[in-house]
Amino acid sequence: MLAGYLYLLVAVFAWSSYPVLAKIAYGLGMTPLTLGFLRFGFALPVLLLACAGLHRVRPCSLRWDRPLWRRVLAQGVASAGAALTSLYAVELMPASLATILLYLSPTFTCLLAAAFFREKITRGRLAALVVTLAGLAAVVGPAGPVAAPPGAVVLAVASAFLSAVYFLLGQQNSGRVHPLVLAAVMGVVSVILFAAVRLALPGTEVPVAAVRGTVLLLAVAIALLPTTLGPVMDLLGIRVVGAARAAIFITLEPPLALLLARLLLGERLLPVQVLGAALVLAGVLILGLEDYYRLRLRS
Repeated sequence: MLAGYLYLLVAVFAWSSYPVLAKIAYGLGMTPLTLGFLRFGFALPVLLLACAGLHRVRPCSLRWDRPLWRRVLAQGVASAGAALTSLYAVELMPASLATILLYLSPTFTCLLAAAFFREKITRGRLAALVVTLAGLAAVVGPAGPVAAPPGAVVLAVASAFLSAVYFLLGQQNSGRVHPLVLAAVMGVVSVILFAAVRLALPGTEVPVAAVRGTVLLLAVAIALLPTTLGPVMDLLGIRVVGAARAAIFITLEPPLALLLARLLLGERLLPVQVLGAALVLAGVLILGLEDYYRLRLRS
């Protein structure tokens, strides 16, 4: 059991580094589309090599099945869209605020599951939704230097929504396709999307060939930590401790990201925004605890 929590701790650190590393890269002149292209471009070979190693140990394939392929490609588009919108959101607002808003995805997952899979909205889930929305209002309400620009808020919320779509599709697809293979497919779709958007917006992005030094190292770090290591450690941790316990444990991600933003970027939140962050976390924690106790009652 301890090993599972250690896996999840590594995953939490890997995920929480994402907005801070991206913000540092932007401060050094990087642009969102180039950063996203390099992120998935560097991660994809690692994922493909991991899939090749997995295939030697446990043969796996993505057989031609039109409905399955549609869902896998839809998951890939949702993943790439979430990455694209999150990169622009982090560019336009403090990393601390972006972290909180991106963490709305569990709430969206709950709502989408109720809308499309007819999962019951219990009192606990309704309470979590109300608490989370109150937290959202507190985070985006203040004006001044720590204000969240409306456009950036829309992008961050859209990213959280697309992440929820990605997660729900992944629940369906992972039963038939190994998660590592799915991650590689997501990488392929993301590389194609970022390359296409970069071609559609010539002259507005830093050329890939011009990326050097610290900025290149930051792109590699984003490719290896939140894009590769985070998902793998998540899967290992969930396999050991279970999804319900893991959902509770990963609520450590936003506080760690806020701490990194404070230490590395010097970002400060207003007291009302700290309260909002706490409410968002409380909402997610309520969802995780409800799932945990429901599974315990079933067993």
